[in-house]
Amino acid sequence: MIHGLCSDCARYHPTESQLMGENEEICKKCSWLTSGDADNWKPKMEEEKAMFKVGDRVRNKRNGDTGTVRAFKSGEYGIEYDTPNYTHELQSAKPPVSCKENCGRWEKPEYIELIPTLINTTARDSAASALRECADKYAGMFAVAVAAIEKADRPEVVMEAKKGLLLGIVGGLPLSTDTCYFCQVYGFGIGCVKCEYAKHHGGDCTDGESDFRNIDDARKALSKTLGSYYSGESYDPEREARHAEFLRLKAEFEG
Repeated sequence: MIHGLCSDCARYHPTESQLMGENEEICKKCSWLTSGDADNWKPKMEEEKAMFKVGDRVRNKRNGDTGTVRAFKSGEYGIEYDTPNYTHELQSAKPPVSCKENCGRWEKPEYIELIPTLINTTARDSAASALRECADKYAGMFAVAVAAIEKADRPEVVMEAKKGLLLGIVGGLPLSTDTCYFCQVYGFGIGCVKCEYAKHHGGDCTDGESDFRNIDDARKALSKTLGSYYSGESYDPEREARHAEFLRLKAEFEG
């Protein structure tokens, strides 16, 4: 055998030496096709032969369990099931796949079927990732505010920290394009003319009467109003009295 294409694993092997497995033996499992000119053979990757893609939602035909395709190897699919099935075999994937405990199983394609989905999974995952970053930023804001308040020696410090937190919360609301599912699907700007969200909410985000624009304007107005949440006043009566006496003496001296 000079060259061939394995019809089972879809790997391209142009020479006999490359047909050797780890044990220096020609693959006995696969059926080899050996006709044609080696120069005209084109590699056929396993993924091209795959019926499902990583990330696809699938259902087990035998028991109805649902899960997500996490890996692919030698014609089988590594499924991370939504509920435990007392297996955890996806560690053998290359690269290794980490999944929920007792939820991983390798399945042959005839045992699973695709679950139709109406969502763009790439856009969904992109928006989710951006929201996760937003959540981390919020956690950081609260940590800074709490640390400042715990060390406060005056009520004024508490109020200043609280004001900063409120402004950070409102200013950091996830209203940007990277957190918007529809912006990820259609693209911001020229894609807005096709945006399904815009059709139901008064136009694209830049339109003056759109719901999004009204929400963003309200956010800006709230941020401005929060500026008066604390105006630097003192909550120490004795300090106020001392300041008043200072002003009186100053007036007499200058008067």
